[in-house]
Amino acid sequence: MSVRIRAWLPVGLWLAFQITLTSIPGRMLPTVSFSWFDTLAHAGLYGVLGALVARAALVEGWDRRGVVVVWVVIVLMGGLDELHQMLVPNRSAEWLDWMADGAGAALGLAAGWFLGRRWARVWAA
Repeated sequence: MSVRIRAWLPVGLWLAFQITLTSIPGRMLPTVSFSWFDTLAHAGLYGVLGALVARAALVEGWDRRGVVVVWVVIVLMGGLDELHQMLVPNRSAEWLDWMADGAGAALGLAAGWFLGRRWARVWAA
């Protein structure tokens, strides 16, 4: 398998997982008493996505400017995902969730970039 496929395959699999989760009707989701759980879940999902994208970008030799562009793309994807949730029964689009998507992606990208620079050679192997 090529280095490029090994770099981006986890990103594609994670995106498929996210789309699957956000396509589940609201009534089928467990009820959680913690009021900020949904917002934290969004930040966590997009944080992992950001870290995986940073990993792939490092493996491919991108610079920081490319990662900033990818962050904008991920934020736009988060907005589309929120709009998608409006079409799913008992789900809704929330501004706070979209902001959590963007913040999680930024944190994931930053952590993945700064920590991953040391591991890039390992990931490329």
